[in-house]
Amino acid sequence: MSDQDLPGRVRLLGGEMPNWSDLASAWEPVRGGAQLPIVLAALAGRSRVLVAGPHEPDLLAALARAIDGELTCLVRSIPDARLLAEAFDTENTESGEPSIRVVCGSLERFHETGYDAVVALDDVIRLYSTEGPEPTFGTALADLRRLLTPDGVLVVTVHNELGVHRLTAEVQPEADQSEPAWSRPADADDTRPRSLADLAAQFGPGAAIWPVYPLPSAPVVAWGAAAASVDRIEHAGLLAALSEPATRSLEEARPTADAASLMRRVWRSGRLPELAAGWLVVADASDGRSVTAGASDGRSVTADASDGRSVTAEAGDGGGRGPAAGDVVAWLAAEQGEPVAVRLAGGRPVLPDGSEAPAGRLLSDVLAEAVVAPDQAALRSAIRAYATWLGTLSDVAPAAASRVILGPDGEHRPLVLGDAGPLPVAKTPDDQLLIAVADLVRRVERNGYRRTWPSHLTPVEAVAWVAAMRGTPVPDDAVRRVAADAGLDQPRPPRSGVPVAVAVAAERFEDSNASRARWFETKLKATEKQLTAAWGEVDKARRAYREIAKADDARLKNRLKTKLKEDAPPGALRIGKAVRTRLRRAKRLARRIRG
Repeated sequence: MSDQDLPGRVRLLGGEMPNWSDLASAWEPVRGGAQLPIVLAALAGRSRVLVAGPHEPDLLAALARAIDGELTCLVRSIPDARLLAEAFDTENTESGEPSIRVVCGSLERFHETGYDAVVALDDVIRLYSTEGPEPTFGTALADLRRLLTPDGVLVVTVHNELGVHRLTAEVQPEADQSEPAWSRPADADDTRPRSLADLAAQFGPGAAIWPVYPLPSAPVVAWGAAAASVDRIEHAGLLAALSEPATRSLEEARPTADAASLMRRVWRSGRLPELAAGWLVVADASDGRSVTAGASDGRSVTADASDGRSVTAEAGDGGGRGPAAGDVVAWLAAEQGEPVAVRLAGGRPVLPDGSEAPAGRLLSDVLAEAVVAPDQAALRSAIRAYATWLGTLSDVAPAAASRVILGPDGEHRPLVLGDAGPLPVAKTPDDQLLIAVADLVRRVERNGYRRTWPSHLTPVEAVAWVAAMRGTPVPDDAVRRVAADAGLDQPRPPRSGVPVAVAVAAERFEDSNASRARWFETKLKATEKQLTAAWGEVDKARRAYREIAKADDARLKNRLKTKLKEDAPPGALRIGKAVRTRLRRAKRLARRIRG
């Protein structure tokens, strides 16, 4: 295939894959999400930018609009190059689309240098063709760095093989049977960084490291260095609410572990960086010296790395002056609109609307812990207080249990974190209470928690039972409607609680046992037929023996009679005959007398 066979200005390097598509494969391309403000900050003031690997077209468009010059996109798949070239027709300058040039081929064949920034948010796994030897992470990192100018910035996402997405996944990399999984597992690469210390060694001590959750390809929360300064007890509710969207994403993948409890243990133990799904790293071209990335208005701020060192970059939120990256607790992706940031101001966490984050625990966690305890009195008290508080509100929509902080004084405070995502929207206090209870019941049923309600209750009945703890029953029609919206009226799909690899091995073992059982059954039936035939032969032999024995007995009797006759004295026969004659006469006489 030549360049003329592809639309737009697409350049073929060699080593391209003519039929394979990374964008359409089971491994989804990278989306923007919570990492977008961080990447845009790193690219601010840059004019020549390379994006390497498969990235979603919407993300490419956002990056292209953020720079002053032309964006170059390097992919290894010809179908992907065609798709991007058609999406961004660079020859149509009047279309208003961002200027993007597409290059197709393997990274080691790309020799253009002098880029202000190189972005690889899909790790380095899908940068090379299958025609050559499989490269290591160290080789790929060197190939990306050689394309930069001395003051260029490198933005790379590094997958963490010990992240929560791996700990809860049904399919581990070694058991992945999907089409894209032809390369060796990441654990086999000794040059791949596996910890914060390894990242500092690979990217330099001045690199900014942002742990992202729950998936490296679709991060909904990116934790900043300031998260370590948030009191994990005082602001447990804030940290739980920031982790809740990641928990929802993990639960959509049918995890083999309780994702909500696992995420709570992660942030409570202060291990958010270590167990992240991936690390978004912003570093310079060589050894991590401080990188200046000016914003569009000439400003620049400092983004602290996890160890307190810094790399200068702008971390705006898309509207007005954004928070300094070193003050960011977390960037949170929104279902609609741009990501929002929770930051530190005066040592206290501040919400996106500028208000101070309330101290306390998340109400949904308080309810779940009362059920697991089990503490029926605590659950009744929490339900009653929540229902009473809802009755005082004119608008209950922002008062979802997963966005309400229960303070040390028992006061309920809504936590304003922007778009709440796919959470149900309630219009009445009864609906909001039922939504909270339905979510609680679904969580208990999904993870097999201990419960305070009677075990014979169905999930729908459990919702009504718990909601009635407010003091008055909730209308049945409202219970059925909310339970149906939560999917509690449907049978819960079976969940084995074991990884797919184990289930597959067990299935193969069962198939092997079934095959072995069929073999033994066949052998047993053949043996039974042989035994039946053998017993038939035995019966024939017995009948033949009886016939032979009968004939032999008759012959023996005849021979004895003949022998007796031959050996008897001459008068013996006459005496015997006379005796028999007299006996017969005596019998006849006796019969006559009786008659």
